[in-house]
Amino acid sequence: MAEAAAEYYGCSQAEAGRQLYEAWFQNTFGDVDPQLVADTNLDAEDLQNLAAKDLSEDELHAELRRHATSDDSDTTPTSYTATVVPAELERSGPELDYEDLREAVQDPEDGGYWSDNLEIHPDRVGNTTLRANHLVTSRVLAAMARSCANEGVFHEDPLTDLVQQYCLHLTDRFNADRGNQYIIETYKNNVKRLLWTHPRPSSKTLFTSEESYYSALPGLMNDCETTLSGFADIILQREECLETDLAGPLTASLAEVEDLDDWYGIVGEALEFVATTRNIISGITDPDQFLEQAGDDAFDFGVRPEVDGPFGELAKSQKEFMNLYETNLHVHVQEKIEENHVSPEVQNMLRRE
Repeated sequence: MAEAAAEYYGCSQAEAGRQLYEAWFQNTFGDVDPQLVADTNLDAEDLQNLAAKDLSEDELHAELRRHATSDDSDTTPTSYTATVVPAELERSGPELDYEDLREAVQDPEDGGYWSDNLEIHPDRVGNTTLRANHLVTSRVLAAMARSCANEGVFHEDPLTDLVQQYCLHLTDRFNADRGNQYIIETYKNNVKRLLWTHPRPSSKTLFTSEESYYSALPGLMNDCETTLSGFADIILQREECLETDLAGPLTASLAEVEDLDDWYGIVGEALEFVATTRNIISGITDPDQFLEQAGDDAFDFGVRPEVDGPFGELAKSQKEFMNLYETNLHVHVQEKIEENHVSPEVQNMLRRE
């Protein structure tokens, strides 16, 4: 069997055995850190519970802490608090070990400090400190992103750099390139779910807190309303693109005229603002809280429950745009624009309406 595995993987028998063991461990225990099993005296029941997903890694840590505490003292403490406080985490200093970081990013009810405001200075994390625990590692990366952000605004490119610097050692696949790509995509997506993504689908901007996200929305709302309310002007640009006089809706044959590509692109950009508007509206579940944080500027866009819903003016702009778009453009032209000039994310949002 060892010889067959070595032949399959194209490596030594020892390396093939390691690959098979790691694959078995991941299939059996999921994201549990292998070092945890190696460093602790787990009995058969604990191992069976881990394999059956009846005991998580964090629950196991808590159980081991309780055992350790009860061994050292006659009394068991009623609560546990991480040893490194947020004020220390956000400052440059000595690297912390994995246990300190894991404890710091636990939920407050579990003794940690996890919140939208937790920051961890990158100096506090070694390049190979993080382990293959999606929750802990993703939270540490998100806290590092907040530390590196500029006034609550971050970007996907430096996020990629963070993942590459602190997570590529977690690659355990024989094909290193594919393994690295998997690590980058997985942890980037995990971190983005912990932050606030920009409502415009094509944007790579991230916001590190609800407050910074809400502060940016009035400007984005203004861009959306200005673009969508100018749809009549966009329609007239057909004549400029073709340098001829067009009357009435575009016909199917015009969908193949190359000179219209610029105009198609303009309409495609406007459709992205439709998607942006819908993202803004669907992303704010508490308009009153948004008004409190965003200030009076938000009132200009109908963000008040008593007038046609909480986003009356903004919702009205995108609905009028879509009505004109669907009324004035032949379905074949719409298909050409949507297939070639908008992203899959925008396409999906247009279909869901």
